[in-house]
Order: sequence, then structure tokens, then C-alpha cells
Amino acid sequence: MQLANSTAHHNGMNKYFLILLFTLGTFMAQAQTGWTVSYQKKALLKNAAEDKTKNVVSIKTSTLKSTALLQLQPVDADTAYTITVEAEAVNEEFTGLKSWEYKGKAVSISGAELKTLFTGRKKLAFYYTAIPKDPNLAAVVRVRKVHICTVSLK
Repeated sequence: MQLANSTAHHNGMNKYFLILLFTLGTFMAQAQTGWTVSYQKKALLKNAAEDKTKNVVSIKTSTLKSTALLQLQPVDADTAYTITVEAEAVNEEFTGLKSWEYKGKAVSISGAELKTLFTGRKKLAFYYTAIPKDPNLAAVVRVRKVHICTVSLK
């Protein structure tokens, strides 16, 4: 009798664990989104999914003026998540340069700010993370950086 109870309990735990994994996988899939990347009101990438080799754009150093804007806009962003965009230096030991929180409008980075970020660099990579706003879900979700695009100066 005790063995039967133990087996039933074990099977119940397996089902619970599988449901939990499926739910977390669903949340992770929902968090991933495509992005539109624009510079000076011109779309450089549309609905870009994660692809480090394809999502590379170039901008001219001469266009880094205070009036220029690099805009990163998620396509169909899920409001159940806190989305953070981060700029990283490419091929440097310390890579985290700056981050911005997505608040319903495109993340806009001025030309002057880009110029500062590019100081001593030729490439910047932009990533995002999405964390559920529900603290109980946020505690169990593994967060990973997802590449949006790499911007290089020419």
C-alpha cells in the first residue's frame, strides 16, 4: 500500500513538473519578439528576429549629430513583461555600457548619446531582456539576452 502511494505521488510530481516547464517555455516564447530598427526616421531592419549575422547595420560617423535618433521598437511587445534594451561594446571585456527600459514607445537614442557610446569603438551590440512583471513568475524564469542588432560606424 505504501509503495502504491509513493508511486502515485511520484507520478503527480512528474506531471506538475512537466506543466511547470511547459508554462515557463510558453512565457519565454511569448517574451521573444521581433524589432524594428530605425535611424534618422529610416527603417534599417523590420521585424528582425534574433540573428547576429543578419542584424548588422552601418551608420556614418558624420551623421552622429544631436538631432539624429536611433530607434528600437519591439513588434507586438507583451505588456506582461518588463523589457530592457542594453548597449554593449563588441569584443571588449567589460561590455555593459547603458540600458533603457521600454515603456510602450520606441527606445530612442540620440546621435549625441550614440557618439558618446561609440567613443573608442567601431561597433555596438544591442540586446534585450524580458522579465515577467509578476514577481512569482520572475523568480522562476531564466533570463537571457536576445540580440536585436549590431550597429557599426563607417
